[in-house]
Amino acid sequence: MADETTAVEQWLPPGTVHAGTGHKKGLIAVYGASGVGKSHLVYQLTHDRDNNPNLPDEVTYSHKDVIVWMAEDSTSTYDAPLPHLRPVGTIDELRLSIEETIQAARSGKVLPKIGIVDSISGICDYQMKQYKEEMPFTGRSGLRDKLAEYGDLGEQVIELMLLLRDQMPMDMIVMVTTWEPGNGQPPQLAVPGRVIPANLTRLTSSAFYMKAVQSEIDAERVVAMGDGVNAPHRTVGRDEKGEPDGVIVNRFFLTQNAGEVFAKGHHNLNLKERAVLPEVLRKMHNVAISQP
Repeated sequence: MADETTAVEQWLPPGTVHAGTGHKKGLIAVYGASGVGKSHLVYQLTHDRDNNPNLPDEVTYSHKDVIVWMAEDSTSTYDAPLPHLRPVGTIDELRLSIEETIQAARSGKVLPKIGIVDSISGICDYQMKQYKEEMPFTGRSGLRDKLAEYGDLGEQVIELMLLLRDQMPMDMIVMVTTWEPGNGQPPQLAVPGRVIPANLTRLTSSAFYMKAVQSEIDAERVVAMGDGVNAPHRTVGRDEKGEPDGVIVNRFFLTQNAGEVFAKGHHNLNLKERAVLPEVLRKMHNVAISQP
């Protein structure tokens, strides 16, 4: 019988890597209905350092730390100072730009901290427009083959997501628009075909469903809340004089799929998080911060 005090060297298959103790990078999908405030998350990132002057620069974000591959022009929401912007149309154009970025990182170039695709839904719209103009798929009758177009689009999105997840050396946020049919039915992804909705969440590290909750409170109570009312995840309704009118909209990330929304959680996150993207990223990176 071997001496229990004798150390036994552990064998691992060749090519095994020793993972670090913290979150390194991730591919995060943010789902939400049109107008819920997904593009406002970019504003949160670009103003994060100004809003948290007591935190070290390495755990905060500024406009120089953010690059947005932008299908829809949301610069009015991003507000100044703007992040780095790379307008894109089709998936081919986006993939080529991503591949250039990956190659630059491999050659030693310094990249921004975080990249955002705003949005997959918008890029799919432009891709379908290109299909219609070029008629790349035709059936036996010579008419456009919509099923072939949807299939090709789905395969391209899967390839793009794999590229972002496995090779992009930074956190990546992918915005996806949803629509809610109503009558108690769950939300659906606003993308063409069936391949993309069936695989998008699976290909991410985490996926959050963004939800806005409107409530009404006494306007005097809003005033009494002071600066606390202007939290990053909150919008305060105001009248024509700029005074609070008692309407408040709070935004949250739902991080678990309970059969109601698209979501994929993370061990550092609660089931419902305030929709403040910099804070969520710091949690995922195991950055312990005591907020005042």
